[in-house]
Amino acid sequence: MLLKEQGVSISERHLKRILRKNGLFQRKAYSSLDAVLTFIAEQLEKSGKLHGYRWMHQRFINNGLRIPRRAVQFILKVLDPTGVERRRRRRLVRIQYRSRGPNHLWHIDGYDKIKPYGIAIHGCIDGFSRKIIWLQAADTNNNPKLVAWYFINAVEQNGGCPRRIRADKGSENVTVELMQKFFKEEWTGLIGWRQQFLVRNKSFKSTNRVVDELDAVVSTRNTHRIRGSRQSFTPGGRPNFMFRVPEMYYATDGLCAVEVDELQICREECRAKDEYPCDEDIFNIACVLLGENGLNAPRNPEALDVYLFLKDKFEELFDLM
Repeated sequence: MLLKEQGVSISERHLKRILRKNGLFQRKAYSSLDAVLTFIAEQLEKSGKLHGYRWMHQRFINNGLRIPRRAVQFILKVLDPTGVERRRRRRLVRIQYRSRGPNHLWHIDGYDKIKPYGIAIHGCIDGFSRKIIWLQAADTNNNPKLVAWYFINAVEQNGGCPRRIRADKGSENVTVELMQKFFKEEWTGLIGWRQQFLVRNKSFKSTNRVVDELDAVVSTRNTHRIRGSRQSFTPGGRPNFMFRVPEMYYATDGLCAVEVDELQICREECRAKDEYPCDEDIFNIACVLLGENGLNAPRNPEALDVYLFLKDKFEELFDLM
């Protein structure tokens, strides 16, 4: 990994010497119990209540906390017994899935469950490594130019496009289909006012929180270890490592090089995410109301209090109109 990504070649013995010099140990210097309990309690107030102990343990690592995995399992049983019992249900039997290596197949799709609150999520995942390529929240996931903007950013960041893309037949994927065909002509790209005012207020309150949660999901997902499955021909491992070093798993990288001028042509057909998390007028009014009352837009469960405050203020403004 170091040799391929950074051009650094060191022996295992020298690596251990560096780790020892910097006080880095695999099973020492565990975090205090107070810090552990506080972190888990905070996670259970958010999306952490949906995850098992393995995912939670990886979040500990990503946030600089050290604790044995078994300890996380025990604490979750005590603090969230209902969630633990719910996750013990039997898994669905799935069809077998195959992928030759990273960048051979990207899957893209949208998530519409929280659209009534003005937030639309769109994501992409690599089929082999299960690495999340992008996971974004905006006011829509049906605009083909916005979906294309996500795709172009990923192509630019990775230095090329995948061999194939798999998606549903929605109109939001048409532009991505054309760009994929443009990048790779030798292969076939497979693309399989009152109420509204309050909804936009919810978007102002919630979008930043959702973005933070999505960033945490991407970080945890791409660094935690995925187990192999009998229903899949893809190996187990950490997505980031599998994505960057497929040779270790007897796979090949399917990334297809893209010229800079081709990338620029496609970028002109995209639409970037809006600067504001909701309607611009709503955003400006909400910022004025928060400033006049000494409040900040929070990124934690207290956002509900801010939303209720803004809701009352907006209704007062409507009554004066």
